[in-house]
Order: sequence, then structure tokens, then C-alpha cells
Amino acid sequence: MTNAEAAILSLVVEQPRHGYEIEAVIAERGMRDWTEVGFSSIYYLLKKLEDRGFVVRTTCSEGSRGPARVVYRATEAGVAALRAATIEALSVPQPGDAPFLLGLSNLPLLAPEEVRAALDDYRRALETKQAELAARRSKAGPDAPFFVTAMFDRSLALIRAELVWLSQFEAQYVQEEASAMTEPVSFPPVLFKARKEPEIVEVPDTWCLTLSGTGAPESPEFQQAVEALYGLAYTLKFQQKAAGRDFKVPPLEGLWWTERPEAFAETPRDQWQWQLLIRMPDGIPEAQVAAAREQAAAKKKNPRILDVRFERFVEGTAAQVLHVGPFSEEGPVIQRLHAFIAERGYRLRGRHHEVYLSDFRRTPPEKLKTILRQPVEPAT
Repeated sequence: MTNAEAAILSLVVEQPRHGYEIEAVIAERGMRDWTEVGFSSIYYLLKKLEDRGFVVRTTCSEGSRGPARVVYRATEAGVAALRAATIEALSVPQPGDAPFLLGLSNLPLLAPEEVRAALDDYRRALETKQAELAARRSKAGPDAPFFVTAMFDRSLALIRAELVWLSQFEAQYVQEEASAMTEPVSFPPVLFKARKEPEIVEVPDTWCLTLSGTGAPESPEFQQAVEALYGLAYTLKFQQKAAGRDFKVPPLEGLWWTERPEAFAETPRDQWQWQLLIRMPDGIPEAQVAAAREQAAAKKKNPRILDVRFERFVEGTAAQVLHVGPFSEEGPVIQRLHAFIAERGYRLRGRHHEVYLSDFRRTPPEKLKTILRQPVEPAT
């Protein structure tokens, strides 16, 4: 797909549009500064996209006194193709800024982990190119013509500047993502809010995507499970968005236990058992989840996606507290929570539960925000 085709398709994916509206948006957003789309080529590009099955045409007379206008709508194949083009544009450095800017303009199409993975690929490619250019400049030697070394120096300076910008952008993206994760839309606030002082809450039942396993949180198996859950969650999100029922994918949650709960602290980390989950809004049928599971597994190449279960998660009465800081410092906070539970006339029930309001793969340990939740029942 050419940059011009992707630019046109992105506007139709954003919302159904007719040709003159597309031209107006292109002019308004200054898109011709970074992609080659002339007014005369808009309909030519739309015809190419239609021939490939990426858009379909309909007619609309709303708001028009003249004859009905042809309105173009994106198909599922068109959305999928634009997602692929966006990932490629963000992942592979190319001469000029247009492909990368096109990728940035379509960030909302991608899941956060897809954005992060693409930017990681982009950084590695820049660093590889930087090393190659530095080696070639060194090989040219001190007797090389000035203009030759100047060409190398300019390219190296641009790469260094881009790497600095990339680090700043990634930090900003992580902050924006964390803010978006804190208050998911269409979920009861109690699920993702807690105070720094312990409290008793009633946790509502919800549907969730869930995976279970054994091992330390830094193990490849754990990381693969996290990626599998988010891969399926965002597949469902985009399906729901296309159907007019969009939702924010909420934070990851985890239940932790060992064969002997009283000896959790002494149990080797590779023997820890866990259940990860991501809550889903009501109204998603199991048949849709099953189809999305197959679709995501084929695209993501992560075999654990096929193991993801769709279940009703029931917890009920629980005590909880907000912990800010490294996971390694949770111990005293958990002890304080357990003391609070006993003081209120309750006893522990079920498994230790954590809600990760921060992305622990990206957030500095001292800034991590985690809800520590423990199901309880009356002691008598």
C-alpha cells in the first residue's frame, strides 16, 4: 500500500466520508506536507482501494440539497490493511519523514503493546544504522574529502537527534497510556480505584479474558501470557468499536498463590502460581470471543492466545489498598491490609489479588501504582 493510499484509507477508517470532505480534511490537517495526495488523485485512489476491497461506496443525501453523494466506508479488510501499514511505517526507518508521520497519525488504531513493539523495532533499526554509519566513517579515514565526512556526520547527527526525540516520545506515550488505563470507560469505578488507606468494598461480577500458569513474573511464559491477553482484548475492542460499542481496555489484573499459602514468601518464584485477567464489558457473546481468538492467534503468532478463557469473574466482598512503589515493597502494605481485615471482623478468603494501574514493563518501580485486593468473609 502506498503512502497516499494509506492516507486516504485512514480518513475513511476514521469515519465514512465523501470525496470533497476528504479533500477538506487533507487541507485542514496539512497532510500534503507529508504525503503526496493531489485533489485530482483522491477519486483515483478511492477506486484503487475499492478494487482491493478496502472500502465500499454508499449514497447519502443527508444535509445536501442536491443529488445524493457517494460516501465511502472502510471494510474490515481495509481496517486490517491500514493496521498492517501503520505497524510497518512505525517499525521500519525509511528515507524522509512521511511513512513515520503516517504511522503516528494512526496510533489510535494500534494496541499499546503493538505501538511499543513497533517503536522498539524502530529504535533498534536506528541504532544499527548508526553503528554501520560510524564504522563506514571510520573506514573512510582522515584523508577522506571533507564533503564525504560531512555526509556521514550529518546522517549521524540526525540519527542521534531522532533517538533523543524517540526516548522523549516513548516516555510521553507511557504517561498518556497510564492515564488512559486508570479509568476505563463503561466499568464500575470501584474496580480500578483505591485509596492509600485500607477499605472494604463490594467488587461487582464481570466477564473477563483469563489465563493461568506457573512461574516468576519475569519469566518468558508470564510475558507471553500478558501479550496473549492484550492481543485478544484489543482484537475484541476494535470489533466492538466498529459496531459502535467502543470501550477502553482496562488494566491487567493478577491472582497469586502457592501450594502452601502461609509459605508464599519462602516459595521459589518459579513455583508461584498465577491467574491473569483483563475484564470485558457485558454484551460480548461467547461466539464473538471464539472467532476473535482464532483471528488474533493467526495474526499474533502467540500460541497462548488459543488458551485464553472467557469467564465470569466473581469476587464479592473484599478489602483493598493502593500501593505506590516497587512490588518488592508490597510486604508491609499487605500486612497492614491483613491487620485491617482482622480489626473489621473479617478473615481472608480466596487468593491475593493485584490490579496493575501502571504498565510494569515501562513504569519506573518507584512510580508503580497497584491495587492490593483480598477477598474476605465474616470471621464469625
